[in-house]
Amino acid sequence: MDIRRFTSSINDKSVLKNNRFEAQFSFASDSYMGRSRALDGNMLTLRCDSATLPGVSFASADGPPRLGYGPVEKHPYNPMFDDLTLTFMVDAGSQIHKMFYDWVSCIVNFEGYGASTLDKAATKNPTSAQAYEVGYRDKYACILTLRVFSVTDARVMTFTAYNVFPMALPQTSMNWSEGDILRLSIPFAYTDFVVDYADFRNNGAVETGNVDRQVFRDRMDRVIAEVQAADITPVVN
Repeated sequence: MDIRRFTSSINDKSVLKNNRFEAQFSFASDSYMGRSRALDGNMLTLRCDSATLPGVSFASADGPPRLGYGPVEKHPYNPMFDDLTLTFMVDAGSQIHKMFYDWVSCIVNFEGYGASTLDKAATKNPTSAQAYEVGYRDKYACILTLRVFSVTDARVMTFTAYNVFPMALPQTSMNWSEGDILRLSIPFAYTDFVVDYADFRNNGAVETGNVDRQVFRDRMDRVIAEVQAADITPVVN
């Protein structure tokens, strides 16, 4: 490797950091979640501190050798999309947890109260579904937009995933010894995605030191201030 060419490439195009992103959820106006008092899209964006970007693989079949002998070849026939995992910092008032509780219970109303009230409509989630009744996907799924930024906050990639919904409200561990921030790691299913790229022919921003680090610090200060301002009192029904 020519070290000078490598250095020139880094100086010219810089690198993309994995800590500069934001997630945005967009629900239809007639979705079940539109009835949730806990829903706050801005809070979801601010509190998402970890995410996986969508990717694609192929289901394939092993075909016979082309000439009747030699290596077996793979023949792709269908795209496959793995679940996305997004992690959220839970606020002191538990609004984040309430949002996802409402969302997953819109998918299947699990409020059976020990299977003792199967004919009773839901009381804790935004739907009127009876116990264990399944919702309509077009009423609970949404669009997820993941934006990736450069070191100067220029948007370089925008991932848009369609028909997104949580596959679980995972259990969380609590203990008296740590006192860490409570986080929810939510797996999301989706149908497919597209990516919108910025003009990558333009030179990337070079991280020159104090200036770029100050831009990052200023952005984080704004996020922290918004997070602190978004803390609420506990949500009650």
